[in-house]
Amino acid sequence: MMSQVDLEREADNLSRFNYNFRRRKHVSFPKRVNVRPDVLVETFEEGKSLTNYVDGFKGRDQRLKSALAHTLGKAHLKMLVVDNFFHADLHPGNILVVVPQQKSSWKRIFKSKKPHVVFLDLGMAAELSQNENRNLVEFLIAVARRDGSTAAKCTLNFSKMQNCPNPDAFIKGLLRKLDPKYDMMHTLKTLLLKQNLSDTIVKQL
Repeated sequence: MMSQVDLEREADNLSRFNYNFRRRKHVSFPKRVNVRPDVLVETFEEGKSLTNYVDGFKGRDQRLKSALAHTLGKAHLKMLVVDNFFHADLHPGNILVVVPQQKSSWKRIFKSKKPHVVFLDLGMAAELSQNENRNLVEFLIAVARRDGSTAAKCTLNFSKMQNCPNPDAFIKGLLRKLDPKYDMMHTLKTLLLKQNLSDTIVKQL
């Protein structure tokens, strides 16, 4: 928890995330403002909490929710797989969403704009070891290939202090659920929580 009150570390994290995402148009982070060495000042970012779009829509505007899931999924995969430097305290309160305003229904028909996301509170960030990173990539590839055995073994390898009561049963269960004969979309929803996120992972890999 000390990392959350280490403002020098948070300032460094801000700079690093901004650099890593400098070419991403729909993802941003607060900018560091150099005022004094002992004070961290950041730019103020507009937007609404992600909670408003997850819980508040109740089935309305599925296109926006799908675009939002796609943007967040790609951003998270970039942090984990490409950069190996990720936000370690991601929750709806640390994610702002900016939805472009459409001036007319006609423009909405001919030009669809993606939502923009802003990640906040960057005091906690982390990196995976070489083995952890390799294990994560193997897990994602295994899910995309419906290789339940490898996906299960990678899951068990995520922690050295593994306390799974029955690893063999876990492997067999995931093997069955990732079998092509099983309802694949149901499986991905279960494993990855959201269908849009699972679609993003498969496309990225």
